[in-house]
Amino acid sequence: MKISPQDIHAQEFRRSLRGYDMDEVDAFLAQVADELEVHIQENLHLKDRIKVLEERVAEYQRLDERLKETLVTAQEMKEEIAKVSQHRVEAAAAQARAEAQSIVADAHTRLVRMQSQVDDLRRYRDSFVIRYKAFLDQQYHFLADYAKSEGAGGPAPGAAKKTERREPQGKTPPPSKATTAEGGELEIEITPEGETEDSAG
Repeated sequence: MKISPQDIHAQEFRRSLRGYDMDEVDAFLAQVADELEVHIQENLHLKDRIKVLEERVAEYQRLDERLKETLVTAQEMKEEIAKVSQHRVEAAAAQARAEAQSIVADAHTRLVRMQSQVDDLRRYRDSFVIRYKAFLDQQYHFLADYAKSEGAGGPAPGAAKKTERREPQGKTPPPSKATTAEGGELEIEITPEGETEDSAG
């Protein structure tokens, strides 16, 4: 049976001739009731405190569980991001290599084309120089023959036949050779009409 402070205050005892002093008993019971009241209040306070602490512990446990779940999710996301980043890096590197190879191939094609154009220009230059030289040589011989035929105030007997040094029709003079700037040889053929033809050796 539980006894409250009120029960102690309300408790009455029978009187007898040889009993205890009632005032002392009442004072002691009052003191006991007061101390019991204090202990009961402390007990209630401690129970409330324990309840609050238990609620906090439960909250901390829930937070700990959420934190663990968050850490697991973050680790999974980190691994997934790492995989995606690796794939993106590999794809970007492959694309960069393909673009670089395309640029190199295009540059090589342009280089080959430009080298071919340079070679064509060199051949044209060499051909032009040789043709022009042959033309100048032909004009020089023509002027020299003309000067000889016109020397001493007039044409000498039979000089009219020597003013022109043309090959008989139907015959072509043997081709002459010239060296190009590249070290090759070109054959120059002078036609009866004074035109030249060349062929690379």
